[in-house]
Amino acid sequence: MAATRQPAQTPQPAGQPTGRKDLGPLENLPRSPFVSFMQKASADTGHRTKIAAFLPVALWGWIKGYLSSRIGKKHQFLTYSTRKENGLYPLADESVIGGPADAKGEIRVGLVGDWGTGTDEANAVADRMMQLDPHFTIHLGDVYYVGNQDEMNENCLGIPPEKKNVLPCTWRVGSVGSFAMNGNHEMYALGDAYFDSFFKVLGMRPSVGADPLGQKASYFCLQNDFWQIIALDTGYNSVGIPIIEEIFQPNCHLQQDNIDFVQNVASPKGKSQGLIILSHHQYFSGFQKNFPKPAQQLQNFIDRPVLWFWGHEHRMTVYGLGSVNNSIKAFGRCIGHGGMPVDINEQVTPGTSFPALVYDHRPYSPPGENITVGLNGFAMLTFKANQLQVDYYDWTAGQGPLLTENWKVENGQLEGISITRGDTNFPAGHQLTVGPDLNRAIGK
Repeated sequence: MAATRQPAQTPQPAGQPTGRKDLGPLENLPRSPFVSFMQKASADTGHRTKIAAFLPVALWGWIKGYLSSRIGKKHQFLTYSTRKENGLYPLADESVIGGPADAKGEIRVGLVGDWGTGTDEANAVADRMMQLDPHFTIHLGDVYYVGNQDEMNENCLGIPPEKKNVLPCTWRVGSVGSFAMNGNHEMYALGDAYFDSFFKVLGMRPSVGADPLGQKASYFCLQNDFWQIIALDTGYNSVGIPIIEEIFQPNCHLQQDNIDFVQNVASPKGKSQGLIILSHHQYFSGFQKNFPKPAQQLQNFIDRPVLWFWGHEHRMTVYGLGSVNNSIKAFGRCIGHGGMPVDINEQVTPGTSFPALVYDHRPYSPPGENITVGLNGFAMLTFKANQLQVDYYDWTAGQGPLLTENWKVENGQLEGISITRGDTNFPAGHQLTVGPDLNRAIGK
């Protein structure tokens, strides 16, 4: 399935605009609001090192930024109770907004996580995703460093910064619509820019080529006769009391309105559609901690295995069927490699119940930067009646998918058909890391 790729030691984003933010300052960013504000202050001075945050020119910006963003009430959690919409949207092609039906009978949904960095690589990921003509694009959350208005402008809305000589990035909207999920980094700035600014350029298009009508809440459901895609907000409760949250990390539990939406509006229990769950935080992991609370909150309303996509960890990983504490059974997919420096050469946690069956450790050295990280990428979901194909890409133009999995749904039950690699003709050292039983990833 993959096009022939010429051997290369470190693929580069050839032909992409330069002058955007570097990956280097974002490398090894801790999961800490306090340190995220520190590294932001350092980067704003033009320095790459954390110690630069202690320079007089940056120290006040660091302290002021942290106090002004972390002290105060979180943005109101927006719900559908006061909106004209109920959060259910058609999983459909352009015919739903007055355009022609897709000639292939397909519905394409681009998924990318942890994209909001403003780097050349993030821009290349967005460009590559749009080459595949998605009807929907969905961001799984995280705008860096702290998701405030300046960063939302620079990294997502295409608004150039006033005091920095860098090009901005613009989030791409599918031909039918686009949504963005909430991550912990958006909430480091209390969620204000996410809810008040990003939402305005998202949502469903009212007609072909028209601007979207705005996203109404941080959770939603795309559905048709065969499939439901249910998006959860695990970011809203991913921050806690300032300083204390650095020691006691919140459990990312869902707001009650989000739970009620799944139970009473999406109402998947007993239905015949195949279920796909989206969240920012991982349900489980072979590398880092688990966040099982949302699954536990929903376990009474979801009665069959799901395909679950998440971000948060900056890597691409495919897992087999797993669950935590006998909760929801899920085929886990981590696609948090959209824009951050991708973690490579990290070992799977010894004794983990969730062994990674596929993960991407291919090295990449950004032009002009003295770092080696992984390749950024995304997933494209292609629906055709009761069939689903998931293709995993990096941003390299002209090549096919790295990995393809095929599913079908019968009476609500997911059935894995096949999973095939598209990277086997890549040069040694530039192939995916694959476990001994790849078919476990689709339940075979």
